[in-house]
Amino acid sequence: MKSLLTRKASLIILTVVAALSLAVFTTARAPLTVSASSRHVTIPQSGCCAVVYTHVATSANTTANWTTLDNKATNNNPNAFVVVMPNRSGGTAIDNHPVGVWYDAMAGKWAVFNQDKSAMPVGAAFNVYALSSTLPSGSQAGAILTVATSSNSKANWTYIDSPITNGNPNAFVNATLNWNPGGKGGVYDAHPLGVWYDATAQKWAIFNEGSMDPIPNGASFNLLLDTSVINGVFLQTATSTNTTGNHTDIDNTITNNNPNEVVFAMSNFNPAAQGGTYDASNLGVYYHNGKWAIFNEDNAAMPAGAAFDVIASNVVS
Repeated sequence: MKSLLTRKASLIILTVVAALSLAVFTTARAPLTVSASSRHVTIPQSGCCAVVYTHVATSANTTANWTTLDNKATNNNPNAFVVVMPNRSGGTAIDNHPVGVWYDAMAGKWAVFNQDKSAMPVGAAFNVYALSSTLPSGSQAGAILTVATSSNSKANWTYIDSPITNGNPNAFVNATLNWNPGGKGGVYDAHPLGVWYDATAQKWAIFNEGSMDPIPNGASFNLLLDTSVINGVFLQTATSTNTTGNHTDIDNTITNNNPNEVVFAMSNFNPAAQGGTYDASNLGVYYHNGKWAIFNEDNAAMPAGAAFDVIASNVVS
């Protein structure tokens, strides 16, 4: 691994540790930039704003298996809250890998990374929902961090404990793995994720979809939950009329004919505690023919009955 000659020995050591934690091949850092402008969403409970935009991986902001974000909510802020979603329409490349987010203390910035350590392709795009921190605990805390432990995990899932979701089979959940919340830790869970409602426990859980691999202790997840913090939340179910090949088209007044909407989707195994359909692929979204669609990045056929919790952010300029 090459290092910059002007760095002190201690800085070189930190660079090596950070790089090896997330990837196996690194290069000297380039100036970090972002190629998309930011738009803002009003957050009634916090009195502040989320930064919501589409980030594109470029040669300038991409290193090894990650692409670095650049926005005011997350820069120099290891306690920031970030949720991401691959967006094929926003870029030129598909990134068919389980993704997460991590805080690069050397750069002072958050990044989207491929958990399986595959190289991040230039041209891959991601929708980003960022807050300067998780929201305070309480009934309206719609942006929270949950950490898998031996006491809250079972088999291939970990339970969510929130007054918003407990006892509520109709709740909405969206999750992104956070590799090192607060800039500490470093736990991978390199699987496509889904959520499901355990009617016996009366709790929602995050699970490794299509795999019985256990959720690792210490794995952390940023969660957006269904409260008035988030506008434009709805359920999408794949049917014979809205599904073709590897994608299901969303037909909703919020997203129709709106290519600039910022869309996020999470696989929901059993909405309202009914059904139970797996979609074990890495998911992305894209816009075509006046509608947004959810698609399987590995090109696998979209299963009939597959359901997804969708955020279509209420963006204002």
